[in-house]
Amino acid sequence: MKASEIYKYRNLFLLAGILTGIPLSFLIISQNFVSALNIFFNIHLNVEFWGFGLQHFGIEILFLCGVLLGATFIPLEKKFLFFILSVIFLFFVFLLRYSVNIPITDDYFEILSFSNSFYNSISPDEKISMFFSFNNENRIVVLRLIILILQEISGVINFKILIVFSGLGLPLILFLFNKTICFEILRLEIILILSIFVFHFGFYDSVLWLIPAMHYKILILCLMFALFSLNMKSPYFQILALFFAVFSVFTCGNGWLVFYVAMANLVVKRNWKPLILWVVVGIGLAIPYFQGFPMVHKEISFQLFVNSFLFSCCFLGSAFQFMYWLPIPFCFGLIIWLFFGFLTFKKYYKKNFPIYGLMLFVLLSSLTASHFRTIGDDLSVAISNRYGFFSLMVFSASLIALFEIIKEESRKKLILPALILSIAYHLLTGVFFFPEVPVRKQKLESFIRDIKNNNLVIPSPPAIPTGADNIVREAIRNKIYYPD
Repeated sequence: MKASEIYKYRNLFLLAGILTGIPLSFLIISQNFVSALNIFFNIHLNVEFWGFGLQHFGIEILFLCGVLLGATFIPLEKKFLFFILSVIFLFFVFLLRYSVNIPITDDYFEILSFSNSFYNSISPDEKISMFFSFNNENRIVVLRLIILILQEISGVINFKILIVFSGLGLPLILFLFNKTICFEILRLEIILILSIFVFHFGFYDSVLWLIPAMHYKILILCLMFALFSLNMKSPYFQILALFFAVFSVFTCGNGWLVFYVAMANLVVKRNWKPLILWVVVGIGLAIPYFQGFPMVHKEISFQLFVNSFLFSCCFLGSAFQFMYWLPIPFCFGLIIWLFFGFLTFKKYYKKNFPIYGLMLFVLLSSLTASHFRTIGDDLSVAISNRYGFFSLMVFSASLIALFEIIKEESRKKLILPALILSIAYHLLTGVFFFPEVPVRKQKLESFIRDIKNNNLVIPSPPAIPTGADNIVREAIRNKIYYPD
């Protein structure tokens, strides 16, 4: 294609984007458009909800046009870096805009209520017991430590600061993805695709709900840092890898899988001496860790294994659960299982274990979640929004693996379709998932206003559970939390 034709199509795209984006970026116009659709097609779309989605779509289209125009003045060798940084920048603009200093769901009980109890306790033994106590099957020591350190520094808990801080984990994960790619040609193009694919609010619960936002990113970072450290020859890095594994264990229960994946890496490399150390440390850590562990008993049967696999597939494809229809995420998850089996058959783990290990970690996470999170045959939990983060991680790793196992000529042919699909997916998440973000923010701010004005507070589960107002009032009396 000639340069003149490229500029022609680019200009047409910019014109279409501007003409579409400008009107839709105004909420009133987007809502009127939804109302018109309701009348014309005789449907019943929520005007406020879908209005937010179309407004977000319009803003992102306008931003994309602005980035393409700005790239005109950027040297060719820096264009892709400019695109990547632009995607990250827009994500953090929205994160700062819509994150609030208000807890969500479990944050009330596991952070504010814990802090209240910790503050009110005068017994050192009781404080230590609370610090290491279970939250379901997790000992969330790391998060509790971060909360206590923040209280010590600033005197209060600030959820917005912690949420933005946890968001910084995403660029760091993207940087580590960049380091794992085994070839140079098209590296930035692939990272651009991953940035578009990951930096959005399609998994808003793992962005704005502090507990999963913090835990999930720490787990992925600890896993990748541990696997990178194991690739170093220095014994100091071997100890550092062990530290990351232990750190992940005390982040949440899934951290044990970091231990197992790291040990699998040692087995692949036949590093038997370090493996013995890992086994000893693991056993020594497991004995006190699992004291008082809340066991979940399920009768072993063929149906249990079938349900676990179905749950796992839906979990792995949960980033694609548009309209909460299970068959779509199930099919995407099944593809991941088949592709992982193919990579194992091809011994891809010898070529790039960090990527293979990340896939293995998420697959194992999906199976453990099926054990601890399902009740009977209900698979709806598998497509919970927060699990979309893990789904995006395993698909990102799969994309890297795919590009590494195909020939360079095929990579060049695949780049453009992958880029177009990532942009389309990114924009769709803005329409289908993003509206929950401003709607939830309005509910949370209304909840806090009612508390400040001593009005009757009506719970709105799951974001605002029953009893949340009492926990917030106690935290305010204890002077450890001041909602904005």
